[in-house]
Amino acid sequence: MQHKKFIKIIVFGIAICALGLRICYVNITAEHPHVETYQMNEWVELNGNFQEESAEETTGYAVRVNSARLLTYKEFIEQYNGNIDCLPESARPIGIVDVEVSVKNTANLSGWLSLYYYMLTSADHTFTLYLNSTLFELAAPSSNGELNIRIKPNSEYTFHIPYGYFSERIDIARMDTKYNMVVSHYPVRKECNVLLREN
Repeated sequence: MQHKKFIKIIVFGIAICALGLRICYVNITAEHPHVETYQMNEWVELNGNFQEESAEETTGYAVRVNSARLLTYKEFIEQYNGNIDCLPESARPIGIVDVEVSVKNTANLSGWLSLYYYMLTSADHTFTLYLNSTLFELAAPSSNGELNIRIKPNSEYTFHIPYGYFSERIDIARMDTKYNMVVSHYPVRKECNVLLREN
């Protein structure tokens, strides 16, 4: 009886080891996305790379991060002549990262940029900030709240993207000053370094 129990333990142990080895092998040999990093004020040519779906057809589009600054909610509202009550008090971020972005299109007739996925990740990759659509409409009124940006060939468009920071665990004065803006996810992940300046 003891002998059978001992054999079962050994077989179970071998199975666990084999599973562990398989997981290690898959993780080591898995194809990881290629990442390209760019600096502020540098044009990032998208060359067909996209955020969510290849139908975005980004060939001919390029993106540039011009500047980024840290504002309180009140400062942001005043900057864009908005109403302080455009967000209910419970939904107001304690800090807003206001990023100025330029987009140009050289010859694309059908593509677009999906701004919804233009997230900001902290330099240490511990958290992510997402575009606030209500505040975006305030900062870029000509967009009419549309988060898919399409511009005419041989044109350029500059606008502001607001990212709300909601954590109560950190004071706005202690927020990170270095981020990465993800301008495409697939097949190449293209990121632009973003350095905040104070208002």
